Amino acid sequence: MNANVALRAEPRVFDDPRWPPELRNPKPVDQTLEIDHATPLEEGYSRAEEMLKPNPYPMDGPELPKLHALEESAWHLGQKFYRPPINVNFTIEGPNHVGVEQHKCANCGDCVTGCNYAAKNTLIMNYPPDAVNHGAEIFTEVSVRRLERKDNKWVVQCELLGVGREKFKAPNVAVSADVVANMKSFIHLARLANTGHLVDFDGKNVYLPHLDRLAIPITFIHGAENECFLPESTEITLHDLAAANGSSLYKRQVIPGYGHIDCIFGKNAVNDVFPYVV
Repeated sequence: MNANVALRAEPRVFDDPRWPPELRNPKPVDQTLEIDHATPLEEGYSRAEEMLKPNPYPMDGPELPKLHALEESAWHLGQKFYRPPINVNFTIEGPNHVGVEQHKCANCGDCVTGCNYAAKNTLIMNYPPDAVNHGAEIFTEVSVRRLERKDNKWVVQCELLGVGREKFKAPNVAVSADVVANMKSFIHLARLANTGHLVDFDGKNVYLPHLDRLAIPITFIHGAENECFLPESTEITLHDLAAANGSSLYKRQVIPGYGHIDCIFGKNAVNDVFPYVV
């Protein structure tokens, strides 16, 4: 959702014995840290929080109707409500802790399409610039295929787009999930567009023959002005699901005046959209 929420997982999640013991078990004291952490997982959380600077929406910030609506919903459901830590800057006007210029959140609501004030503490504001500060090199327009360890170095199988070079060697490599996934995502999207229906990455029709697996209650909510995913798409989906499993399971609501993502973050979504969700 691009909401920048930075919550630690509840302890019960990593209590599951299927997680590697290296994450869950106590570890030796690390003398280089100011605070000793009981497990590598806790240390990892602390290191990430130190760099990403999560903090809750300020109590003295402008009133947010959706925040009030969520608090009221929690009260009616008898559930706990609190403002979660989010990786957004509400205080700095100037260079941050790694030297990148930032400004305070202006509550403009353009978090998804792109922050116009450099207030979101996304990776471009911290980890990569700090890596450059310590001598790292950053390569863009690279499609990463795979990594392998060889002769005590990392070999990156890749394609430098528009160049044709496909392999280089380096002593240390940091890989972002977006770096590995994005080019494949675009290829997959192109295959969806070319076939005109849902297929897997290899172009195989492995989903539509199994619509019976979606014989569950579903409500489709679509912005009427959504030009990224046209409203007709959910109409087609609804028709196909109803034909396979009966129409009683499915509903569809088209919200006038709403575009892509507006149904989640729109100024009046709390009144126009959320009632259909609840």
